[in-house]
Amino acid sequence: MREAYVDGDLERMPGARWVPVVLLLVLLCQPTANSLAADEDLSQMGNEYKSCFRARDRRVGICVHFTQCYKNQSLAEGGHIFKYEVRDGAPPINDCGRDNWCCTDDSGLSVSAPPDVASSSSPPEGTGNCLRAFDDCPWCVALYRPGGDVNRNQRTKSGLYCGGALVSSRAVLTSAGCVATIAEESVWARVPASAAPTRNYAVVDKLRHEGYNSGNSKNDFGLLILKDSVEFSTSPFSACVSFALPPAVGCRAAGFDALEEVVLTPVSLRDGDCSQRNRSIPDLMCAIPALAGAAPCAISPGAPVLCPAGDAQGGLALAGVVRRNCRAGAARLGKLQPHADWLQLQLRRLGVPAWRYAL
Repeated sequence: MREAYVDGDLERMPGARWVPVVLLLVLLCQPTANSLAADEDLSQMGNEYKSCFRARDRRVGICVHFTQCYKNQSLAEGGHIFKYEVRDGAPPINDCGRDNWCCTDDSGLSVSAPPDVASSSSPPEGTGNCLRAFDDCPWCVALYRPGGDVNRNQRTKSGLYCGGALVSSRAVLTSAGCVATIAEESVWARVPASAAPTRNYAVVDKLRHEGYNSGNSKNDFGLLILKDSVEFSTSPFSACVSFALPPAVGCRAAGFDALEEVVLTPVSLRDGDCSQRNRSIPDLMCAIPALAGAAPCAISPGAPVLCPAGDAQGGLALAGVVRRNCRAGAARLGKLQPHADWLQLQLRRLGVPAWRYAL
C-alpha cells in the first residue's frame, strides 16, 4: 500500500491531493456531541443537568440553580423564582456546587412543605371551596415596596405599587411585571378585607411566568408567596378562579383610589391591545371603563379582573390580571384562560388543592 505523504510532503500520486478535502467533508458530515437531535429533551430534566441524591428524604433529583426551585426543593417547572437571599431550612448540596440545589420533580405529588398545609383532595366538612366576590373584593391584595412604583415614576408615601389576588392563604396572583420590577428589596402585602387590614405580610418567594415578554406584555403573570397565612375573621379563604373566557360585558377591574381603598371598575372587554397595533397576543385584552371620564380611572397593575362566575350561585370570580393602568381611557389586561395549566401546576407544586380555588 502506497503512502500519500512522504517526509511531510504530499507525494505525487493520482488523487492524493483530494484526500484532505475528502477527510474534511467526512468530518463536517459527522454528527457532533453538540448537535441537537430531533427528539432531544431540552427540559429541566434533560441531559444538561446532572443527577444528585438528597439525603434528607432519600430521593434522586437534579442539580439546578436555586431560582428554579421552591423553598421545599421542588422544581418550579414553568417559571423561575426570583428571590436572591438564601432560603431558611435549605442546606446546600455540595455535589451540586455553588448556588445550586438538588431538586425533584413533584408535579404529580402533594408537596410536603408548601405555603398551605397539604390537604386531601376534597374540602373538609363544613367549609366551602373558595369565595366569590359580589359588591366588594375580599381577596384583593395591595402590594408595597419602598417608595412605591418608582419604575413608572409613581412614587407613593406608603409604598403601594401593585395589586394582586389571594389564590390560597399565602399565594398572591399578580402580573409578572409587578414581580420583575423588584429585585432584592423588601416587598410586603396588605389585605384590606382581612382581620388585620394594616398588617404587613412579608413576601418570601417570587415567581413569574417563564414566557413573560416585557415588551408586549405576553404571558404577564406571576406569583408572590407570603411568609404567613392571611388571617380572616372567619376561616381562611381565597379567590374563586374561573378559567372560562371572560365575557365582553359584566366584568370589573380592580384598583386603588387616592385613599388606597379597593375600587372595582365596571369595564367592557375586547381581545387584543388597546392601541391599534398589528400583532396577535392570545392572552391580551383591552378594558374600557363603563363610565369613561366620569371619575379617575382606578385600575392598578397586577390587580385582579373579576368576571361573572356563570352559574346559579352568581357572584364574580378571578378571570384575569391587570397588566397596565389606564392610558387614554383604556387599561391593558391579561386573561387567565390560556394559562389554566400553568397556574394549576404552580398551585399544585405549592400544595394548594384544586378545591381551594376552583368554582
